[in-house]
Amino acid sequence: MEFDKKQGNLSKKEKEALKGLEKDQDLVIKSADKGGGIVVLNKVDYDQEMMRLISDEVTYRKLRGNPVNEYKNILDGLLKRGFDSGVLNKREFEYLSIPHPVTPVIYYLPKVHKSTTNPPGRPIVSGIGFLTCRITEYIDFFPPAICSKKSLIS
Repeated sequence: MEFDKKQGNLSKKEKEALKGLEKDQDLVIKSADKGGGIVVLNKVDYDQEMMRLISDEVTYRKLRGNPVNEYKNILDGLLKRGFDSGVLNKREFEYLSIPHPVTPVIYYLPKVHKSTTNPPGRPIVSGIGFLTCRITEYIDFFPPAICSKKSLIS
């Protein structure tokens, strides 16, 4: 069977089957933790493993509310202090300040290399759009020696 490069590597029947899986609200489709495979899980089993993961009181704790606004106020104060003291220029200050931060989302990748019938999960917190996403990018850009010379916290 030949495939057109624009069409992809799936037959029409395979594409229809995949679309059917995507629409099924009782399934969760995730990448495997290792090996690059795709895992199709029953939603009930996925949710049960997620509850097991977040019930780990050593790693997670339940918050009374969403602390994002409080953290934003603290971070905005630090950024202003950095700008006022000349550590940050205007462009850096504006880039690092996120006006409407997104609350991070937790999900997990199934570890099918450990068990294919009831795989444990590796939790992932997606912080894209969160308050600190640009700051971590900014810090990673500079060598540690430069970052240690100018401190906003001390």
